[in-house]
Amino acid sequence: MTDKPNWALVLEEMYECGDELMLDVEYLEEEKTRPEDYDTKNQFNRVRMIKERTGLSVSEIIDSLRYLHDIGLIQRHEVGGDLDDRVGLSNQGFKIAHQRKMQQVQMNEEDQRIQSQNKVNTAIGFLTLGILFATYADTTLSLLYDTGASESTISVGMVINGVIVLFTAFVIWRTGLLELNTITDW
Repeated sequence: MTDKPNWALVLEEMYECGDELMLDVEYLEEEKTRPEDYDTKNQFNRVRMIKERTGLSVSEIIDSLRYLHDIGLIQRHEVGGDLDDRVGLSNQGFKIAHQRKMQQVQMNEEDQRIQSQNKVNTAIGFLTLGILFATYADTTLSLLYDTGASESTISVGMVINGVIVLFTAFVIWRTGLLELNTITDW
């Protein structure tokens, strides 16, 4: 599921949905777990919406609402100068929920940046291995031709160079410097 505390899940839902999730004050005073416990079907649907979106039970939602109320992140709202019988995010609750949302957005952007950088690093790694092979091949061919080696000796030299490059790639991969799984993400 998630490693967030229950109160944080409820706070996020109230932030995301705004007034749509304002609940009656009575939810903070007594536990209601069945549809017939609610004054209106609309109120039950609001709790059910939180339940469906978070995966929390009704009692966990009620406990979270009580906790959020106790620490001042949700409060009764004023309507026309009078306190309404509904609770929603307080100013502090809105600020905290907004901060948490912005942190989540930043973390997601950072994760995407890291994934992109890993792809670039992998491409650079493969290009480097290609250049390494070409350099080995060029050096081997130059040395063997200069010494007047036979074609079979040149072929063996090329195979040995290929093995050296593959061994180097394997060592780089085992040390974690080259991630082959990023290739499949392209």
